[in-house]
Amino acid sequence: MCPNILIANTLIPSWYLLLAIGAIISAFLAFYACPSDFPLGRSEILMLSALLFVTGLLGARVLHLILNPGHLNIKAADIISPSRGFAYFGTLVFALLTLIVYARLRKVRFLVLADYAMPFLLLSQVFVRIGCFLAGCCYGKPTSAPFGIVFKTGDGLTRHPTQIYEIIVLLAAYITGRLIYKKAFQRQGETFSISLAIYALGRFFVESLRTDSPIFILGLTVAQVTCLAVLSLAAFLYIYGRANYAAE
Repeated sequence: MCPNILIANTLIPSWYLLLAIGAIISAFLAFYACPSDFPLGRSEILMLSALLFVTGLLGARVLHLILNPGHLNIKAADIISPSRGFAYFGTLVFALLTLIVYARLRKVRFLVLADYAMPFLLLSQVFVRIGCFLAGCCYGKPTSAPFGIVFKTGDGLTRHPTQIYEIIVLLAAYITGRLIYKKAFQRQGETFSISLAIYALGRFFVESLRTDSPIFILGLTVAQVTCLAVLSLAAFLYIYGRANYAAE
């Protein structure tokens, strides 16, 4: 593991570095991929990307504190430490709320913005999970599989590299989303719902291999229950889009 990276004689936590790199790369890919008929200009996309970064990070922290109220008593210096926890579904919730508000202010359909933004939001999380891997957090249960990794947990056990599993899921969701968006005809909500469903389904199974999520109900963790809710939302939006909007 590599929790810190030395840059210009300064040790920078790898999680924060990858978080920033992911945000920048995703924002600029969204900037350059913007189609000519998109309702937002490229400069506005960069501004919206910065806004989504801030609200998404806030949402991830807020959701984690809601799920782990004991962390409200941590030291001020630990408030934004990755070891103290961020919940990615909080990022999604706050990002989508931001898109809803922004769409209303700009008088643009929410699904138009969500279809374009969703793959890039998922891509940014790829870099966050790379940061998790380097930091040695969010690992999985012990395994005898040949691709297991020994993390610095103190027990010397070989564990599932669940960060890498989630990276694969996120890349699949990103690539699929971009391919759907680029096809000649698509209905509003199609890119958003399918890419979101791929992530939720993959995360559901990855979550079953992690050790840091207590059981919530019916043998499922909070994240798994959230995945099922997200899958339901994705299915609803997919059906809604096909029923209300013609292929464009």
